[in-house]
Amino acid sequence: MTVDFTEFLDMTAEELYDDWLNFITTRDPLLQDTSVATFNSVLAEAVASEFWIFLQLLKQKVKDSNVLTAEGEALSAIVLSMLPSGRYAGTRATGVLLFTRPSAAQSDITIPAGTICAALSGSDLIEFQTDAVVVLEAGNTSAYVEATAIQAGKEGNVSAGTVSIIRTPIVGITTCTNDTAFSGGTDQESDTDLRDRALYTIWVNGRATIPLMEEHIDAINGVREAHVETLGQGDALLVIDATNALINGIDAMVLDNLAAGCTAPGMLGASLRSGANVFEIGDTSGASVWVRTLQFTAVAVVVPFTYQEPNGTTQDGTVTIPGGSPAGTTVKATLDVEFPEAIKILGSTYAGALSFDIFMGKGTYPRLWVAPELQAVNIALVLVLTATPEVGLMLNVKTSLEAKLAAYKIGEDLEYADLVKYIYVDYATGRAFSGIDDVSSFALTCKGSTITSFGQKVTLDDDERIEPGTVNVT
Repeated sequence: MTVDFTEFLDMTAEELYDDWLNFITTRDPLLQDTSVATFNSVLAEAVASEFWIFLQLLKQKVKDSNVLTAEGEALSAIVLSMLPSGRYAGTRATGVLLFTRPSAAQSDITIPAGTICAALSGSDLIEFQTDAVVVLEAGNTSAYVEATAIQAGKEGNVSAGTVSIIRTPIVGITTCTNDTAFSGGTDQESDTDLRDRALYTIWVNGRATIPLMEEHIDAINGVREAHVETLGQGDALLVIDATNALINGIDAMVLDNLAAGCTAPGMLGASLRSGANVFEIGDTSGASVWVRTLQFTAVAVVVPFTYQEPNGTTQDGTVTIPGGSPAGTTVKATLDVEFPEAIKILGSTYAGALSFDIFMGKGTYPRLWVAPELQAVNIALVLVLTATPEVGLMLNVKTSLEAKLAAYKIGEDLEYADLVKYIYVDYATGRAFSGIDDVSSFALTCKGSTITSFGQKVTLDDDERIEPGTVNVT
């Protein structure tokens, strides 16, 4: 019979057998006997069974190669290109075990770390092991010790009083229990959740889309805001309003979301080119220094430079690019131990023929980021009030303006028109103030510029953010 490819993939072993017999009998008029155990039937059966096995393997391979259909280990493997950290492993529940005896101990009893106790759940045992050595001291009848479930999963979140079995006998100890519930146990990430996370990560054009990266980094607890800019040639600038305490969490999040082949090199501070060095290209609020070689480095090369640290003094730094380093190798520089961060790269005495870029960034290359440079806005506002202004009007207006300044995003310009409205309306509540007759003068000063009328603004760089400075309302 004649079938198309789709029908062929769905054929049963019996259909393959019949199709092969039909092929044999139509090819040679002498090969017509298709009864059991004949040459025709044996050959058809062998071919049909092999084809059927091949088809099952082919369909499974197709299924395992698609993030939409793969399951289990196949899904875990296929998402690694999108989620380098892979499937979330479950966590083990933690709690406290109480070991007791009926009478006071005559001498100290040591309960070793790793002692196993269990709770009975149906016909299954949920086991826990102690985290540390604990001693039930002479004269006491009980001792507490922290413990952790041996297996990850929600089943380890047992309720109080359910642990009752001592799996590792201890001479002198008769019972164990848990006064409080065990908690914190989570199951391994399911196929559905892993698939959804992978699909979300490759949203639209793939990883490294700006909205996606900003959303994921913003989701880290403690991050005020993230701003991402593409720099071209596979580089991206990450500006993240966060403390150094979050470096590890940010590094992991960027690793999960930065597209393969892309780098986040931080802020370019200088470029060293034979006869055409450029310094003070960009500045930061303070970060480590990294040097990237643009050519193969056959032998070790030392690159000295000077930098300005956040307090304004000039310091010396150096980096050694190892011999045999390919183009793109990036090495963290050694800075003065008392001044471990740079805001500008001021110069270099390197006089060789190789080319280097000098970056500043927090974290680990190629996942560097910079904190925003905060630009204070000073306000001088003079109001003319009515005869009956609301109580605390001056303070209310000052608070409104400060709240608006604190709400500016990274890279958002300061515009006169954006601020003037919050003289009359409270930024936080939208309530109109009562008692303002006129605005005598209103001046905003930021980055050395002062604006006093509509249409004027102060432009901010991509790594700068406005913050409230001195706000005077009179």
